[in-house]
Amino acid sequence: DGNELRQLASHQFIGKKKLEVLYLNGSNIRDVHNRTFNGIPSLRVLHLENNYINELRGFEFDQLTNLNELYLDHNAIAYVGERTFESLRFLEVVSLSDNRISEFRPWQAFAAAGETGSLARVALDGNRWRCDCESLRRMQRWIRTVSGNFELQRMICADSRVVADAIASCDSRQGGGVFGAGAEAGEVDG
Repeated sequence: DGNELRQLASHQFIGKKKLEVLYLNGSNIRDVHNRTFNGIPSLRVLHLENNYINELRGFEFDQLTNLNELYLDHNAIAYVGERTFESLRFLEVVSLSDNRISEFRPWQAFAAAGETGSLARVALDGNRWRCDCESLRRMQRWIRTVSGNFELQRMICADSRVVADAIASCDSRQGGGVFGAGAEAGEVDG
């Protein structure tokens, strides 16, 4: 960690088959290219926090099928492609805190990890979320499907409201629409 890498080129780590933990935090990384992580099938933990990554297009982690922990907090991520986490079936911990994400569908993005039941902790606080009632309803349904380690009190809407308060406001306007009937724990929207 703490290197001056700026970008991670394709096949950057080829031949590192036994590498299990990789610290690239604080390395001034702006871009992660396609196939950067080819050649490290044993990687379990990847630290990319405290860099300048501004988007995840969806192919960055395709080869990391055994990854358990992914730290992307404190970057400049504004866009997360729908397929970004698709191959990460054994993901247990993911941190996207303190980025610039406003619109993201975790109920779709983490579906593969949700199927295996491995996803234990997702950190999304420190972003400015889109807080229309429909998005909040879907977020709330998804939160019920992951373990209890999720802090709505630390999530903030783009208009500076706390997400938990915005959910309560939608709930009162819709007569229980977010927490009420039809929002059962196993129900996830597409």
